[in-house]
Parts: sequence; C-alpha cells; structure tokens
Amino acid sequence: MAIFPNISRNIRRNFNNIQKLSIAQYSSEHRIKRSKNQQKVGFESKPNSNQINSDYIGPPDKISNLRPVLRYIPKDETPIEKELRLKRIAAEEWNQTFWTQHNQKFVKEKQAFIKANKEAEEDTLSADKMSEFYKSFLDSNWKSHFQYNREWYKKNFEILLLSYRTKFQLKRWLKLKTNP
Repeated sequence: MAIFPNISRNIRRNFNNIQKLSIAQYSSEHRIKRSKNQQKVGFESKPNSNQINSDYIGPPDKISNLRPVLRYIPKDETPIEKELRLKRIAAEEWNQTFWTQHNQKFVKEKQAFIKANKEAEEDTLSADKMSEFYKSFLDSNWKSHFQYNREWYKKNFEILLLSYRTKFQLKRWLKLKTNP
C-alpha cells in the first residue's frame, strides 16, 4: 500500500512519458527553444569583457579543441578574487598553448605516418595500422603527458585553494555586514 498513491502514480506516469520521448526528439526540441531565446555569439564577434555580466565560453578552437573562456570582471572584485581570476586565465592560456602544440605535432606525425605507410591502391590505412601509429605516438610523448598532468594538477590545486579562500572571505564579509 502506497502512502502517497497520487504522487507515486504521477511519478510512474511521468517516467513512462520520459521513456517514450527519445533523446533525439528531446535534443532537437531543446536546441530549437535555446536558439530562439539566446543570441548566437561566435569568436568572430567576441564580446567586450567590460560589457558582459558572466563568464563567456566560446566555441572550440580548431587546433586545440579547447573552449576559450572570457572571464567576467565584477566591479567590486576583491584582491583575492582578482588573483583567482588571473590564475584561471594563466592556467587556461598554458593549457591552450600545450594542446595547440601537441595537436599540431600529432597531425604532422600522423600525416607523415600515413604517407609513409600508404599503399598505392588504397586511399586509407587499416585500423590496425593506425593503432601502431597511435601507440608509438603515445609512447614517444609519455614524458610530456606526464609533465603536463603533474603541472595541470598543481595549477588546479592552487586555483582550488584560492576558490576556498574567496568563498570564506565572502562568508566573513556577509557575517560582518549582517552583524554590525
């Protein structure tokens, strides 16, 4: 016996309706609603950082595949918040530089491998042959990946500590404001 029969019946009904709605239908309906309500802004028309009221996340870069972020600068930004914002920007720039260089190297070596191993009558290489390239590329770049991961964790830890400091500073400020 259900304690709340109407609630459980409604939940079951809603769940069944959700099951009937396919992911593709949901995605296309959601995309249509979103595109009508939101203005499309690409990096061809990058917004002015002084005129935005939240962080702006742009489309993926063609080489690094990372989404650049334009950070919002609040008018009443504290020194710790500014330090946090600048650390985030520095980490994003470092990340962008690494992946741009890495992906350019990858594409260059991949094209050289394909050219060297391509047979005259075939347009593409087999998946097994390409897996040889991927393994050799990872093996030859493991040290740079290891250094990248170590540095990335270090940068993220610094950002995390600054985030906590910022949050606690805000809590203290709110307590002082409410309790004079």
